[in-house]
Amino acid sequence: MSDWMPYPWQLGQWQQILQVERDGKLPHALLVSGEPGIGKHVFLQGLAARLLCRADGDYPCGECKSCLLFAAGSHPDFQQVSPQDSRHIKVDQIRTVIDQLSQTAQLGGRRLVLITPAEAMNTASANALLKCLEEPGRDTVLLLASHAPHRLLPTIRSRCQQLNMIKPDYQTADQWLSLSVSNADERRQLLALASDNPLLALAYHQADVATLFRHSLDSLQALASGAADIAVLAEQAQKHAGGKTTAEKAAQMLLWLQIHQRLLWRMIRQSMTGAGDDEVSAFVALTGREGFARRAWRQLELLQGAQAEVQGSSNPNLSLLAESVLINWQRLLRS
Repeated sequence: MSDWMPYPWQLGQWQQILQVERDGKLPHALLVSGEPGIGKHVFLQGLAARLLCRADGDYPCGECKSCLLFAAGSHPDFQQVSPQDSRHIKVDQIRTVIDQLSQTAQLGGRRLVLITPAEAMNTASANALLKCLEEPGRDTVLLLASHAPHRLLPTIRSRCQQLNMIKPDYQTADQWLSLSVSNADERRQLLALASDNPLLALAYHQADVATLFRHSLDSLQALASGAADIAVLAEQAQKHAGGKTTAEKAAQMLLWLQIHQRLLWRMIRQSMTGAGDDEVSAFVALTGREGFARRAWRQLELLQGAQAEVQGSSNPNLSLLAESVLINWQRLLRS
């Protein structure tokens, strides 16, 4: 058995695709979408290995020439396209793929391309791929993974068979995460932050998000007391997030924003229900004020807009974006 096994919550959809393939109805392009952290990339990597495998099992055998080349990252008929030195997939990358697809498969089977995340393609690269989707060639399969399929060109979506990956229920996600995180309370916190997406929760565990969470909570308390310098807090957020490449810095900023959104949701719930919440208990007097929830909803919209900006193609100034978020937090907390 190979290492390219689908996760437990993916088994049903895996079998559906295998049945389609065995019926001779495999599409030339498959778009798998879903929330971050549920294993779309691993699923499609495993599917690519299975479609190239010389055996006819449910999973890649891991032993044939094709599987060995795939494991070594040197399979001549498989290409993987993702952002390189920026947050975008550029047109030259897609053109290189198209040129290679015009050649005969070296192992005499299928030719596969995995593009992830598909929404990282800019306009030029998306249009280049569209031409390939219109004339894919025989025994060519394009696999696309996307967190945000609505950001793809409608003409690309319409030329792909679409599969919306199912998110596991909490029990399944918690059981899988327990293999790496033994503390039940930590798993609960990680899954809450990751919206029950288990791989994202594991990534948060590995990135020591608990420390970032505490730092964010301390920053909000400082803002509420008036003892904070917003420019300093924004700089601290940047230093704590780290990241070397533009894409890494954007990912860390997105995480910082998600943590702040979670804290705000907790405050809103405390304000509307009066229920105690350990994570935001220090703000109970503030959330109990009249009109707090209404003002907090405005801050929520700003946080969601900031996340969309980070995930978009505009390459925002992350320092200024962090300062803007903190300024609005200060207005909410001291109003």
